[in-house]
Amino acid sequence: MTRVYINTHEQNKNYHRINENGITERRCSQCLEWKEESYNNYYFINKSFPDKGYNPDDRESYLKRLSIYNKKNRDKKRKQLKAWAKNNPDLLNKYWKQRKEKLHIMYEEEWESCKKYFIHKCAYCGLKIEEHYFTRDGITKLGDFHKEHVIDEGKNDLSNCIPSCAECNEEKGTKTLNEWYNINNPKYNRDRYLKIYQWYRWDYKKYILPKRVKAHQRMIDRLKEVEQKKKIC
Repeated sequence: MTRVYINTHEQNKNYHRINENGITERRCSQCLEWKEESYNNYYFINKSFPDKGYNPDDRESYLKRLSIYNKKNRDKKRKQLKAWAKNNPDLLNKYWKQRKEKLHIMYEEEWESCKKYFIHKCAYCGLKIEEHYFTRDGITKLGDFHKEHVIDEGKNDLSNCIPSCAECNEEKGTKTLNEWYNINNPKYNRDRYLKIYQWYRWDYKKYILPKRVKAHQRMIDRLKEVEQKKKIC
């Protein structure tokens, strides 16, 4: 389907209309559905210059097209990122500093319990960990899942962590769970959604281990201390 670029009502009236309630609607150039012309349904062409208007594709169609493009051009994107990193070392250092601040801090035992809870599958799409391959620099490897933040700006511990394949982690980005993982997402599954919710609200508490009070303290000794305190209380 040929994409149609439209910025204003005057440019192409066939893609704009005012409904019976007086609300301006816009027709998606991909799915051809009419939706209210607002930021809830359409992204801006340029966030810094909203006067340029909205993207001709609605949010759902835009994300589908972007996902297909990213899959077909992974190596090309990596080359572009490497070139950008070489020319922008200061921005790269700032990026890694921010990324480090968002890394999950947890014991390996907690991470293994988390993956076991989700049956060693991606919490979003259900991909098995033994099928989680990724390609980098033309080399395909089998790798571990990503430690995904359910809430992007939330905690960096087990309570805000679920296993995710690289593709789902990249697609979700900084979006909220409900914004990205909903019935409009082809990867959506109601049972998986409820399992994520159950984990985030309650079940993670069963697997959080007590923090060590001494450097290099063995976890088994720390657990014994906790049990002793419980008996005394």
